[in-house]
Amino acid sequence: MKRLLTIFGLVAFVFAIPRASANNLMVSNITSVSIADATNALFGFDIAWDNSWRTTTHEANMDAAWVFAKWRTNAAAPWLHATLATNGHTAAAGSEIVSVPNGAGVWVQRSMAGTGDVDFPGLQLQWLYAVDNAPLQAGSTVDVAVCAVEMVYIPGGAFQLGSGGAEDGHFYSYPDTSTTFTVASEAAIPTSMSATALWGTGGTNGSNAVAPTNNSSIPAAFPKGFDALYCMKYEISQGQYAEFLNRLTPAQATVRFPNSSGLRRHTITNISGVYTATVPDRACNFLSSEDGATYADWSGLRPMTELEYEKACRGTNAPAANEYAWGNNSVFLWPF
Repeated sequence: MKRLLTIFGLVAFVFAIPRASANNLMVSNITSVSIADATNALFGFDIAWDNSWRTTTHEANMDAAWVFAKWRTNAAAPWLHATLATNGHTAAAGSEIVSVPNGAGVWVQRSMAGTGDVDFPGLQLQWLYAVDNAPLQAGSTVDVAVCAVEMVYIPGGAFQLGSGGAEDGHFYSYPDTSTTFTVASEAAIPTSMSATALWGTGGTNGSNAVAPTNNSSIPAAFPKGFDALYCMKYEISQGQYAEFLNRLTPAQATVRFPNSSGLRRHTITNISGVYTATVPDRACNFLSSEDGATYADWSGLRPMTELEYEKACRGTNAPAANEYAWGNNSVFLWPF
């Protein structure tokens, strides 16, 4: 599969604090923390966004919001990630809350098939404040920020790696570079110059890469795209990245700030330690791989793997030779 440029994709994660405008994602009415017991606390919020869907036909997928929270003891303290419980949350009518084992966040999504704008008021999340060593006791207060990221759910199932074409750097089933490789499970995948193993072309002329000295494999624990996953619905926007910088310590933000305002449509500025994007909906350029990885970690997410990228683009469709990520080999380049 060809790419014109690499856009940093985050999986299993646009965020709003309190708003990201890609599809008018809005988090509002964040309620104060209420202590439930010696280990758990509750806080509430409303969330809404436009053009939502959940279908049971065709792709049979849906969109969702990855919701996570940050907390701090006072305005001078750093923001820390909140560990959420794997149960005990309260969903709004028409929504469901899906937890993740590590407590980094939750998925908020439609509970039934439908399309159109959604508005889910009065959701409530359970925070394991004792796990985070938050100094909560009767009469104490902490600041809580609820953040959300628009995502798309990619159903699980077998798919093809490689297009069967002649583009540089494509996957294939060894030894025929025009034969795609089927990912049929999350089990380990052999990678070598052995019959039916996964291999790929490399260099600028499509030649095979140097053979490894020993047969190798992609381990079973490495995400391959067979299992269902979520990926970002949009690129990281300049507004999102500015809000991310504002939630870091000043020293951290300085390292992660591209400082390229005015260049190639970049609009983020730093005035007295406050980061602002003049055009917040615009995709954020000038991000390094380290910037993207830090943003992912801050959000409780991770970068998507190359295998997951092909699954998200192609799904279970048959590949088209020399295709781009949008499913054909046609390309239009804007003049810059």
